[in-house]
Amino acid sequence: MRRISEEEAWAAAGSDEPPLLAKAENDRTQSAVALKRWPDGIVLGVSCDLDDRFELYKCANEAEAWDAYLRHVERMDRTGRPFTD
Repeated sequence: MRRISEEEAWAAAGSDEPPLLAKAENDRTQSAVALKRWPDGIVLGVSCDLDDRFELYKCANEAEAWDAYLRHVERMDRTGRPFTD
């Protein structure tokens, strides 16, 4: 898994909005974790508006993507925020 920029993600997305595979949200902390299937792989998006933080990661395979998604969602459920720091 590697971190990518928004520009890199949208350049790879093509002309259509990539399909959403999963999304979890926390309204209290304005946080979200989402998985989308890009034409060349799966992208994990993690955000927290209260922390003014948004990160995208390109995953090598589907198992890695789901593992990372579930870790961030579990952390968000436990602490309110999807990031460790």
